[in-house]
Amino acid sequence: MYSGYLISSLERLFSDIESPGFWDDKNDKIIESLYQDEFWNWTFIPGNNNRYPLFCMGMLLLSREIYGLETLRYDEKIKRFLLKIKSCEETYSSSELTYGALLSLILGEKIYNLNLVTQKTKDLFHKSILRLKKSTDNQDHILLIAAYYYQKLYPSDDLVRSILKIQKRLLDSLNQQCYFETGDIRASYHQRIMYTLWGLIFTSPFGNSTKVKVFSKRILSYFYNHRRLKDNAFIWHHPFYLVKYFGIKIPVYNKNPSTFLFECHQTFYVNAINFYQYFFQDKGAFIKEKQQAMEWIFGKNRRATNLVELTGLSLPCRIMTTDGRYFVEGENYKGSYEIGSYILALSSF
Repeated sequence: MYSGYLISSLERLFSDIESPGFWDDKNDKIIESLYQDEFWNWTFIPGNNNRYPLFCMGMLLLSREIYGLETLRYDEKIKRFLLKIKSCEETYSSSELTYGALLSLILGEKIYNLNLVTQKTKDLFHKSILRLKKSTDNQDHILLIAAYYYQKLYPSDDLVRSILKIQKRLLDSLNQQCYFETGDIRASYHQRIMYTLWGLIFTSPFGNSTKVKVFSKRILSYFYNHRRLKDNAFIWHHPFYLVKYFGIKIPVYNKNPSTFLFECHQTFYVNAINFYQYFFQDKGAFIKEKQQAMEWIFGKNRRATNLVELTGLSLPCRIMTTDGRYFVEGENYKGSYEIGSYILALSSF
């Protein structure tokens, strides 16, 4: 259904930065972002954010592992970037490790057998799992996807016990608004819920499968019924919400960003449904919800505009506001992490 969009997104991702694309040939890596002006002219501005490319690589490898995405045309560049990640693993922050570095190395080793997971990598992984037990940043739970594949490669009863403790903490923290109250001050943000849900679903083979399935259905249904607008866009967060921080309920009022409708949030939701279908062998679940979330990108939105055709980049624009604006200060760029989630979602159709 979306094969043409998938092919063009891969091509743009691995085109040279001068094209403009997202591949930096001199440094063997995917770049952070391309920036746009009001006329949809795109420019590469070097930055130091490693998280976006690391996330992108992790999602790209998941696309290959789960859906059999054909990457032969790009394998040479993928391997170069994986070796670059390997050479930098000791310099990455804890957030960079959890957000994609470890997932990329572990899945990259499974797929390409490049000696990417050494004892140092294993030590970094186990330290990251230890930190995850008390993390107050729900984005860190992407690491649970890496843990699923790590356990396949290097089985460990201790790791399973650690994962089940993390899983219990998350299940116990889910509130009525379907976000995880782990002490994360931004717990109601869409990505922090979806990433955590992804991680929970990937932990389901280790235990509590029925409970994870029930909670996953609850979250996916809640988002469709309570966070979905009339045109099937997902709001980033409510303008007012309460969040538990060190055991205290703190009121948060953050009106303007609550009007932001991000393209990537459509794919985050689609990927959550895909993981649900994959792990619980329920291919018929949330079909309508998945289709409507994806169609928003390609024209079934309040502007009746295909967001890919709009940009001239073979990729959808980053943002639309609830009043239909495309240009928002501080948001006029396209991040490589968005491309990773987009490719993963497209690969499932």
